[in-house]
Amino acid sequence: MKMCLIFLTFMLSLNSWSQVERKPNEIKINPIRLAGIFRSSFEMSYERKTSDYFSSQIGFGYIFEKNISGNPTEKNKKGFTLELEEKYYFEGDIAYVAVSLFYLHENYNLTKIFIDKDAPYSPDAFFQNTYLDEFNLDKQIVKPSLKFGIKFITESNVVFDLNLGVGAKYKIVKHQNRDNIKDNMQIRRGDFGSALYKRGESWTPNLICNFKIGYQF
Repeated sequence: MKMCLIFLTFMLSLNSWSQVERKPNEIKINPIRLAGIFRSSFEMSYERKTSDYFSSQIGFGYIFEKNISGNPTEKNKKGFTLELEEKYYFEGDIAYVAVSLFYLHENYNLTKIFIDKDAPYSPDAFFQNTYLDEFNLDKQIVKPSLKFGIKFITESNVVFDLNLGVGAKYKIVKHQNRDNIKDNMQIRRGDFGSALYKRGESWTPNLICNFKIGYQF
């Protein structure tokens, strides 16, 4: 988020510059998603100018098996992302507001510690009544959002596009091929990573920061 604020300050400073006219088509990539800590992906989007003030954008992403964190418990990761976005540009074609709908689907094998709920009670139950289980995790995420963005286009038609926004995140996590689906995953205090793997459905607020670079034609 700090990097996004730095980018936003930089882009706002360009507001006094003369903006190159928007052309009908833009192709962009998202370098932030390439460097994802928990999930690395290559995302490309196509934006089409539909009027003087509006444009529509569609994006697709491919999720890599490896990411920066290099979590050794995640194996055979695969997945994709889709995003639809509608933008309204203010006078000058620099600032815009947008509504978007983002969808993610990923699947991978995971190894985690579970607590055997049928084991007899023991003072050391936290350690003795646990077991290691390798299973398949299937995750889907839907994120509707409202964004505010700044776009700068150079004379060579290179596009810099930054947006910040708020929205909601609906997540569905399913565990498959578990030894005992009724047993709970062991999540120790401060173990935020394991909390991401809990099965079930949830709604949470979501903050958004995206930076894209591309070319218009």
